[in-house]
Amino acid sequence: MAVKKIGHYLQKVLLTNQGLTFQASTTPILDLYVDADYAGLWTYEHDQDPVCVRSRTGYVMTLSGCPIHWCSKLQTEIALSTLEAEYIALAQAMRELIPMRRKFDEL
Repeated sequence: MAVKKIGHYLQKVLLTNQGLTFQASTTPILDLYVDADYAGLWTYEHDQDPVCVRSRTGYVMTLSGCPIHWCSKLQTEIALSTLEAEYIALAQAMRELIPMRRKFDEL
């Protein structure tokens, strides 16, 4: 069902000639948005499964408002609090942002 919704969305975008657009600016702005879901599968899966207590990291990197890199994956560490899960997510996202910023500075 989710794949059908994605297909309908993409079909609509292609028919209306819309897509990812960059806004004109003199200096491109690179932004990073990060979030974490603390032990998101805890109530939905088996409580003794070690995967269920892992938090999920999600982030999106945008250039002038247009997404250029995004990721959603389980964290490798087991966080003991929501704050710790957020810090782990931020650290994972910064590992992607710093090299990208260096590349854009070179360009």
